[in-house]
Amino acid sequence: MIKHFNHLLLVLSTLFIVACGDLGTEKNYNGTQLFYTSDITDAEADKVGEYLVSSGFADGQEKPCN
Repeated sequence: MIKHFNHLLLVLSTLFIVACGDLGTEKNYNGTQLFYTSDITDAEADKVGEYLVSSGFADGQEKPCN
């Protein structure tokens, strides 16, 4: 469980850093936006998106921005 949390934290931190500049390509997973740059393949983005759904993070509910 800790491994999954650390992985999610890394992904979200990366997404936060990327969000400060060009947002790149957007994909949507169960209501959760995922932005990625050309350094990431579609398949890699899909793996992250699938993880966000399977972990329950991308649950279709709006997340607070604060």
